Amino acid sequence: MKKNLEKVDSGAGMNKYDYIIILTIISIIFVGEVFRAFHPIKIIGFVASFYFLFTFNKWKGFFLRKNKKLVSFFFFWLAYSAASVLWVGDSKNYIISALTLYCFVFVFLLIFSLSQLARDPIGSIVKGWMIFLVLNLICAFGEIITGEHFSSGSFQADDIERDISGVVMNKVYAAVTYGNYNSFSVLLCLTLLFLLLYIYSKPKIISQLFGILLFFCVCIILIINTSRGSLISLFLFIIPLWYAIRKMKGIKYLFIASLFIIGIYLWIGYADDIIFLLEKKLDARSGGASSDPRWILWNAGLDIASQWMFLGSGTGSMMYEYKLNHVFILYAHNLWIQMLLEYGIVTTLCFICFYLRLTWKSLFSSDSLLKIIGLYLLFAWPVLTIIDEEYLKSFHFVFFASVYSIFYCRKYCQKNDPVPERVSGMG
Repeated sequence: MKKNLEKVDSGAGMNKYDYIIILTIISIIFVGEVFRAFHPIKIIGFVASFYFLFTFNKWKGFFLRKNKKLVSFFFFWLAYSAASVLWVGDSKNYIISALTLYCFVFVFLLIFSLSQLARDPIGSIVKGWMIFLVLNLICAFGEIITGEHFSSGSFQADDIERDISGVVMNKVYAAVTYGNYNSFSVLLCLTLLFLLLYIYSKPKIISQLFGILLFFCVCIILIINTSRGSLISLFLFIIPLWYAIRKMKGIKYLFIASLFIIGIYLWIGYADDIIFLLEKKLDARSGGASSDPRWILWNAGLDIASQWMFLGSGTGSMMYEYKLNHVFILYAHNLWIQMLLEYGIVTTLCFICFYLRLTWKSLFSSDSLLKIIGLYLLFAWPVLTIIDEEYLKSFHFVFFASVYSIFYCRKYCQKNDPVPERVSGMG
């Protein structure tokens, strides 16, 4: 397959394509007001689009041979986005959202195509996400310790809450550069998949312990942020986690012992605080589903979608349509409703089919690594689609680009992998 693209030297180590994959993943963190509209991840996608367009003859055979449906989906999505300029109500948000979608689609294609040229594609993808996770955790703990937030993550800096003794204080949270702590919590849950692949692929106990340490660091941040959906996703993550470590006797027993010790410690030292937080979360929703703000937003989104006969109100039109319909919050807080509202039933169903097909083929693969991905997509990921205020952000595109690239490389590019239960080049 690779001979149709470019000759890639075999052997250990990485080549330039591996490094580009890693840098592309890490670049997600560089967002916010300091970059204005020129986020590095967007620039990478925009530049990549010209590379693909000017070298189309080089790539068309490869893409169309085994990825015709995927490329057709992206082409249809971009074509619909371009056409929606004819009826969209908010031209400013349309331009921003349409250009952003254009860049992110080509970021997806860039990561996928480079994974076919990289010397250690799966290892590079996992390594990129690990570096990205470490950088985010450093920033997050800095926020929690100092109480200072990045300008692009200070949306809730003035929020106040009462502690168990009734003292009013500023809310403690971490958002890094992603706008709010819900977005950051979703991102951390996405990184858990690659953290698990890192633990699974490393034969050395030191590397596995490092991965377990990072896992508990993520748990701490998620507990502090108290995002209910993210905590549910974290709980469901135990299913693919247990599948991955069930045969790693040392790590398995260490992990169980660590959970037990930490659980006892938290209950002894912070039982009252934990109960207080749980009661506060439950009391906030005591009025039932009909009074839940998200439920109201979802109903409003479905109503707007029906007004457009489920054909879509156009790229970037969600806020405009919610405001037009006098909804108190201008975000759907739901991936599926946002896609249905803005892009219509066809695009939404195509994405659902892509997700289900990827999950099914991974889950019922004979490759244990792909089963881990399938279990994560089946149990932990769906909850993450109803948490954030808006979706179609850079880290969602990079997440699926990474997952699909790993799936493709593992299924089609490593038939002769001498160690099928491990990720090639990462041991």
